[in-house]
Amino acid sequence: MTDKMFYIVEALRWGDRENHSYILGLYSDLDRAKSAADAHSEYRGGKYMCQVFQCGMDSEVDSDWSNSIMYQTKETYQIDEDSERVRSILRAISKDKKGQQ
Repeated sequence: MTDKMFYIVEALRWGDRENHSYILGLYSDLDRAKSAADAHSEYRGGKYMCQVFQCGMDSEVDSDWSNSIMYQTKETYQIDEDSERVRSILRAISKDKKGQQ
């Protein structure tokens, strides 16, 4: 008897689990999980990257989550070098404004 596999879809803000993440859903079909991940990533404007993990019933996901990743949405939010410079400038301006108040 083969164990039934399930697919967990997790949304990660800016692709970072530590920044903010949540479970989007649990699916019995990998294609449906992929569709949900793609739709949610698009709905959130690329701010959330989604990953699909494979897991069996009544079992833990491997402690090295990367071994269980079956699918990952495109990282449309990736920051290039110029964008990071712009963010640094905006942070400096924001800090300066707060200091003037």
